[in-house]
This record gives sequence, C-alpha cells and structure tokens, in this order.
Amino acid sequence: MSKNKNHTRREKAKIIIISLIAAIIAWAAIMWVDNPDITTTVSGLKVRFVGESDLRERGFVITGKKNIPEMSAVIRGKRSDLMDYMDDICIEVDASSINEAGEYMLPGTVFMPTSRLIIEKEKHGDIPIAVEKLETKEIEVKIKQVGTVKEKFIESVIERPKVVISGAKSELDQVAYGMATVDISKINYDCIEPVNYVLMDENDGLIEKNETIATETAVVDVKNTIYNIRNLPVTVQLSEEMENKYGLDKEKTSVTPARIDVGVLDYNTDTDIKAVINNVKEDGSVEYSIVPSEGMYIPEESMAVKVKAELKKKTSKKLELEVQAENPPSGTVSIEPVSVVVWGEEPNLNTDNVKAYVDLKDLEHGTYSLPVKISGDGISVKDSYSVNVTIE
Repeated sequence: MSKNKNHTRREKAKIIIISLIAAIIAWAAIMWVDNPDITTTVSGLKVRFVGESDLRERGFVITGKKNIPEMSAVIRGKRSDLMDYMDDICIEVDASSINEAGEYMLPGTVFMPTSRLIIEKEKHGDIPIAVEKLETKEIEVKIKQVGTVKEKFIESVIERPKVVISGAKSELDQVAYGMATVDISKINYDCIEPVNYVLMDENDGLIEKNETIATETAVVDVKNTIYNIRNLPVTVQLSEEMENKYGLDKEKTSVTPARIDVGVLDYNTDTDIKAVINNVKEDGSVEYSIVPSEGMYIPEESMAVKVKAELKKKTSKKLELEVQAENPPSGTVSIEPVSVVVWGEEPNLNTDNVKAYVDLKDLEHGTYSLPVKISGDGISVKDSYSVNVTIE
C-alpha cells in the first residue's frame, strides 16, 4: 500500500514539472517566436539637452525644464524591441548654439536607441526653455547634531564652513545656507570626518529640487571633539568698554540658571563661566555673551541663561590731590599737589576715596619728576600723571 502512494506522488510531481515547462515554452513562443510588429504611443518622454555642458562653460544655464509640457511619439517595432528599449527613447534638443540669456523655443528630435524601431508620428512641438546667466554664491554650512552620548559632550565644528555654489540666480536666491547632519551617537573618539550637506532656504526648509545648482564640493570636513562634562557657576562681569562707562552692583545682579553644564578637556581647570555684559539697552536690560575659555565647549542648550544686572553709570571728575610719599628717605621731602581726572560712580569721586602716591625708594637728595600712582575703590584713571619731588 505504501509503495502505491509513493508512486502516485511521483506521478503528480512529474505532471506539475511538465506543466511548468510547457507554460514557459508557451510564453517564450508568444514573446520570441510569435513576436509581432506593434504600434504604440510612448508618453512622458524625457528631454535631453545636447551641448548643455558647453553652455555652462560659457556662463549660462538652462532653466524652466519642469515647465516643459509632456511629450509623446507613436513608435512601431517588434514587441521585444519595444520592451527592451522603451525607457531609452527621449527627445533631444540642441542648445549648443545659444550665446546669451533669454527665452527660446527650440526644435526637438526623437532619439531612437535602435534602428529596429520606427517613428510613426512625433507628438511634440518646439520646446520652451529659459536660459539664465551662471552665477556663484558663497554660503555657510551649519551643523546639526542628532543622537546622544552618555556623560560626554561632543563638539562638531566644520573646518571650512564657507562653500561656493553656482547656478541660475533665480535658484541661488532661494538658498540661505547649507546643513550638515552629524550622528554623535556613532562617535567614540576625536576625529575628522567628511559629511554631506543639503541646501536650506531662509525659512529653514529643505530645498529638495533644483535644476541648475552645482556645488564646488559635496561634503565638508567636520572635526568632532569629545569633552568631559563639568557643572560650573556663572559669574557676571563687564566688558572692558563697559567698565569705562558703568559700574556693576553685584548684589543686585542675578543669573538664571546659576550653574550650567559645560564640556572641558583634561587641562582646563576653570571654576566658573563668565557672562560678559557688552551693552545696555534703553529699557535697562543688558546684552551679554558667554565666552568659553581654552579647552572648554559650551553646548547651545547651556547658553540659554538669563542675566539681570544693576548698572550704575560712571562719570568723570577733576580732583586736586595731595601726593603722599612711599618709602621716603631721610631728610625733607617736598611734593607738589597733582590735578587728576578720575572715572567712576559719583559717590566714589572724592578725596576721601581717591589717593595719590609717589615711590621714593633708593632716591638721594635732589629734584625729580616722578610718576604718580592713583588708587581708590571703584575708580579708574585714563591718563598718566607725574609731579616734581624735591628731597633735601
């Protein structure tokens, strides 16, 4: 009984295999043996411009390709040839004779990839195109980090962030900057890697399609540096220019948050971060910047601190000061008074706070012209002064 069942299964398998072979042979007969001539309309033909690279070398580019109407042609030939060459049929347009910008209507010719196909009818007219001057534009490529790294900060910096792009002015005007995306989750050591960038518009949108834009380089070199994380307090100070105009009331000055996370290399030993006030607005608020020191990296999210500062405007005042002697020698010392201009907050500009000194160390009898040192809390002196000193 078992032998009969096995025999039946083998017979069924043979029948299936024979049926498949017969089907393949029948299909081949239809496609290759019975290969009739057919006539069909080929729609949506692509347009290929002859001489476009030479045109670009002469300083011109073709625009408006997306506005070219759909074109078709009636083609006759063997079924197999049509199947093999259908995708290679196109409309050729010769643009090699164009020497100036403008709008053109150019004749087109159906390009046939094989002589075994025949054009029965061309369904297209002259091709409308626009030609613009080729221009260049320098843009900045910015960095966008994606991914995360535990307990580390990674700084990604483009070594040459300026790149030159070329194309028609109408398309160049749409480009605001480039964007290179770095996946920091894949970075395990300091490195320099080439990164592709894309073109962005002024609304931070991706420019997905363009007809003429070419870039001098498709990638930028990005330097990635790994930093340890350190949490530091933020201290406020005035820039050198602001110190000449204002005093800072530290008791009424605050920073939010008071501490931020920064990245540091091993040799950096800073114990705080400086928020430097650069300007004061009409409403009394201040403009400031957080400046990293050498070996430090401050991520963008850590830059989001708010500074409220109490500033007091400095003024100048002319004071007549008695000059005191430091390290006086034996004998009689006569020192002229000195007239100085000092800067600071008004309450500090008085003779009780501001003092003048000359150093008489190692001087013998005689008359000398000596530099005067001016000191006092919350004051500054822009000029230098000297006085005559007589030692008898």
